[in-house]
Amino acid sequence: MDDFFKKKKPEPKEEKPGMDPTFLSNQSRRMRIVEERVLNLNKKLDIIEENMLEFDKNTKEKINDITSNLDQLKNEFLKMRDTMGHVVTEIENKANESEFAIFKRYLEMWKPITFVSRGEVKDMIEKHLKKE
Repeated sequence: MDDFFKKKKPEPKEEKPGMDPTFLSNQSRRMRIVEERVLNLNKKLDIIEENMLEFDKNTKEKINDITSNLDQLKNEFLKMRDTMGHVVTEIENKANESEFAIFKRYLEMWKPITFVSRGEVKDMIEKHLKKE
């Protein structure tokens, strides 16, 4: 009977892990930390995406500028090539030394400096006719 008057120790309750208040608060805290990390990662991902879009836009602009410059250089090169072709043609068509020597002999023979103009010839004829 001694046992009857003794205060019985309460039997420990079988606690479920989900029911422990400290366990719940720890899990809740951990969940908030994970959620914050996910939010931060999403923000970083958004920033990275914006940067990539800006980089892509800038890269496309630079590529367009380079393409435009290359087109201009190509056009200038084609013009220079055409001009050089004309210069080469002109050089090929120029008089060589023997042709130039022949032309020089004709000039010396004709002596164009001593030629008279039509007006001078008319004046000479009129003077000659007046004298007669």
